Amino acid sequence: SRCGRRRSEANAQVARTTPPSQGRTPMWMLVARTPRPDASYWPGRRWLAALDAVGWPAAWTLAVAHAPMPTGVVGMVVIAWAAWGALGRLRRALWNNQRYRFTTWRWGRVVAALLVLGFAMKLSASL
Repeated sequence: SRCGRRRSEANAQVARTTPPSQGRTPMWMLVARTPRPDASYWPGRRWLAALDAVGWPAAWTLAVAHAPMPTGVVGMVVIAWAAWGALGRLRRALWNNQRYRFTTWRWGRVVAALLVLGFAMKLSASL
């Protein structure tokens, strides 16, 4: 009990002399989102998902392989990362297809919006 009293007095003194930003462990709060619903299945979805799953990493690999300057170790790491990602994406596309989300659909909309914006800017500049 005597040792406990000393410890609590020491803790109280540290709490009084230490600013709130120092000496205290921050608390993390994790909030779990509800999982997205399964994607609807339609004929040909599995094979189109497999093509999408392999196509994007293949595009990254081609971009690194045909870079105008030598990429060295970084290029090899990017190619290895793309191959590893392609395997995981292909597994999800073929065997867990209800959870696969199309990358082309996600980023295709962004690219299409940028193209429309660029066309509108070019059209307005020519008027």
